[in-house]
Amino acid sequence: MAQSGDEINILDFFGRMSSSIKKSVQQFIAFCFKNILLFSILVATGIAGGFVHYKFSKPVYFSELILSSNYLSNGMCAEMIQRLENYVEDKTPELLAKKLDIDSEIAKGVLKIEFDNFDTKLFEKYKDKDTVVLGLPFRIKVYASDYNFFNTLQPAIINYLENNPHVIEQKTIWIENTKLIKQKLQKEQAELDSLKKVIANHLVPRGTQGGFVFGQPLDPLTIYKEGINLYKEELEYNSQLILNSKNIRVYSDFEIREKPYRPKKSISMGVGAIVGLVLGFLIAFIKSFLKK
Repeated sequence: MAQSGDEINILDFFGRMSSSIKKSVQQFIAFCFKNILLFSILVATGIAGGFVHYKFSKPVYFSELILSSNYLSNGMCAEMIQRLENYVEDKTPELLAKKLDIDSEIAKGVLKIEFDNFDTKLFEKYKDKDTVVLGLPFRIKVYASDYNFFNTLQPAIINYLENNPHVIEQKTIWIENTKLIKQKLQKEQAELDSLKKVIANHLVPRGTQGGFVFGQPLDPLTIYKEGINLYKEELEYNSQLILNSKNIRVYSDFEIREKPYRPKKSISMGVGAIVGLVLGFLIAFIKSFLKK
């Protein structure tokens, strides 16, 4: 019997709650219809205000540069870019212009500079490693008042990262060491070429066996293979010299877009409409409360 009573109470509770919700919805709909004119006027005013905001707001242009560094960690690059952003936040364009070696008018037009790791998962994978991992790509995001500024900002930012004292020192050491290794390889190749000539002059056919040089057996094929390996190694160092002669490698340039990043007409007018509607409900509720 107790269970039957509980079931009746639950059904009665849900019935009363459903009736209350239905009544509240009907009251809300009636409230909206009663104030439909007020809502319409304020929403239209908000849309118009949003359009005025879109029309007269200063345009902001956005683009991003994708780079990697051969000599600096992403953390150090992020620190260097943050220093540039500090000049922007402090509203000291003259310091930004000096640091990037650009015109002060262009520096004034830089509104924001951000650093972002291109592949966050890859960066997190190597973040806690004992050794510094170089060459991970990263983004530099720039917001400016004129899209033409990006043509100047790209080489300026690259030179700023390239001319870091640590980079210059490490790059100079690496290039000099690589050139010494190349010279050593070239010397070994020259000695190997001389040995080939000796073999060619002293190689005597001995049936199915190899010839003899100064009484010692020597396989000519091994000498030629070693020469090819040394040449491949030299080509590899040549490739590294080309790739690492600069600190910064560019994967994607700043994309020049004539259409501003903001303001956007649809967003400005949409926000204006929402503001007008909220204001309309606020006024309507105040009027309803005062009447009571």
